[in-house]
Order: sequence, then structure tokens, then C-alpha cells
Amino acid sequence: MTLISPALAILIDLTHTIHPEIPTWEGTCGFSQTITVDYHTYPEAHCRIQNLSLFSGLGTHIDAPAHCIKNGITIEQIPLEKLYVPVCVIDVSAHTDQNYRISAQDVLTYEQKYGPIMPNSFVIGYTGWERHWQTPAAYRNADATENIHFPGF
Repeated sequence: MTLISPALAILIDLTHTIHPEIPTWEGTCGFSQTITVDYHTYPEAHCRIQNLSLFSGLGTHIDAPAHCIKNGITIEQIPLEKLYVPVCVIDVSAHTDQNYRISAQDVLTYEQKYGPIMPNSFVIGYTGWERHWQTPAAYRNADATENIHFPGF
């Protein structure tokens, strides 16, 4: 196993802040936050306790194979070193079609510019769709039958 020194790695935060208005698959509020104990409730506690409720697929997250594969491994079974891998970002944000799918040609274009994608790399498709993040209806882009449309793989 090859380990990369954290000093040599570039870590990029891809997360969005979770709040009640963020987009969800269902189009409904997928998050709530309630303060159950606050600093003034029990002054001797000197803390705040919150109750968080959220959909499992909310916001920036990772799905384990068990999400789509019966008897697949669950998130706690994925070794951390499997999640720390080289990343390739294929930028297709110039394509504005809401149903655009990243193609083999997009991958070839990436490799012509940056070289071959290394084995075990994580490939991210950058679509630019995050521009709709603060507007859930635009992000979901649901049609009349509630099928959602956005670019991807």
C-alpha cells in the first residue's frame, strides 16, 4: 500500500452547508435542527445540545455499495484508505444541457490534456450544477412527472 503524506496532498472541501432549504431528491425539507438544551437552560452544563434529523441522502455524502447492491458492504465496512485516493476532475461545465451525460470522449479529452487516469482513481464530473444549489426547485429541475434532470454520468 502506498501512503501519501498529508503534507503533500491537496485537500478540497466539496461540502455544502446543511440547512432546511437545501435540495433533496423528494423536494421536501430533509433537515431539521432543534436546540434541546442551551447555555441558559442549565448554566452549570456550559454547553448546547442539539437534535438533528436528516435524510440519509442529504447534501454532500457518500453512498456505500449496500445503497444499491443487495448484500453490498455498508459504509463502516469501507476501509478509510480506500477513500483517500487520487482524484481526476473532468470539467464539463461548458455543456448547458440539463440532461448532459459525461461521455467517453470527455474522458479521452481529459486524458489527452492531463495524461491517463491512474488505476483506483476517483473520477469527479464537474458540471457546474452547484450554481442552482441555493434554489432547490432549479437544482432538482423536476419535470411534470417529478423526474429530476441534471447533468452527470
